[in-house]
Amino acid sequence: MWQLFVVGLLSLSIALRISHAAIVEDSKHFQQFKLVYNKHYASDAEERKRERIFLKHFAFIEEHNQNFTKGLTSFELGINEYADVSEEEFASTMSGSDEIYDYPSVLKQGATFIPPANVELPDMVDWRELGAVTAVKKQGRCGSCWAFATTGALEGQHFRKTSKLVSLSEQNLLDCTITYGNKGCNGGNKERSFLYIRDNGGINAATVYPYHAQLDAECLFDASAIAAKSKGFVKITPDDEDALKAAVATVGPIAVKINAKCFRKQFYRQGVFNDELCEERKPNHAMLLVGYGRDNTTNTDYWILKNSWGVSWGMDGYINVPRHVNFGGIAMRPSYPLV
Repeated sequence: MWQLFVVGLLSLSIALRISHAAIVEDSKHFQQFKLVYNKHYASDAEERKRERIFLKHFAFIEEHNQNFTKGLTSFELGINEYADVSEEEFASTMSGSDEIYDYPSVLKQGATFIPPANVELPDMVDWRELGAVTAVKKQGRCGSCWAFATTGALEGQHFRKTSKLVSLSEQNLLDCTITYGNKGCNGGNKERSFLYIRDNGGINAATVYPYHAQLDAECLFDASAIAAKSKGFVKITPDDEDALKAAVATVGPIAVKINAKCFRKQFYRQGVFNDELCEERKPNHAMLLVGYGRDNTTNTDYWILKNSWGVSWGMDGYINVPRHVNFGGIAMRPSYPLV
């Protein structure tokens, strides 16, 4: 009996040491996360809350990546600056392009894209390599993705017309398109934004009208510092990925919408992202389609999307998603500005 008691104590002691070691290791991961992303919290209670969220996400990512290493999934996850933010918090502030802001009357004002005839499209296109895409930006805790998709598409068209790549002002759109039906950080519409730029005579550069990640009290557009203009927008046939391919290949970066709720929390790192949740085609997040290609390892054709969640997310701010399946509704409402 005494021997069994001693063995029990030893087992308990070992278990406690292992548990303590695990806690220490978890704490190290969180402390490193705070250091890398310069995280500071208002109180000890808030820090404990954020640590719990972080550790939950950390375990989820570790488990998923074990499957990625085994070749059981086509994409890898990774810790980024959003690892201390809950899924609910993230979803409520990081999209902002819901269908409620899309109206048929707006679409009627756009021209219709006619795919070029007798043109052999390239097997791959990447407008980043051709100089038509600005650096990845970050919308912050503001549902302004629609503004970033708008500026990204116009930046590309302005570059193609002038050979000058200019970063345009998302804040200009946040503050000045309220009368067009946009809602600032609570969502908006890229087509309405293209019409505003047309009617306004242009848009300012980001250096002239910097981004604040919040709706300012008044529109501060400077008519003496117009950086780019638009004559309206061109809409691409809905749900037609062949037309979308032709547009991105021959026109340039295209503003699209996608169901970002399926982005496997917020931790995509690399690979061709795929998830059964993306079969739901309810676009709620605007992004910039900058090209397409093929993953020869998995024989998967993919689209290349530029996001507005900063460079810590994804492949330095980009994500590859499957083609030919209208992934997340990507082909439901593509458009680009007419310059």
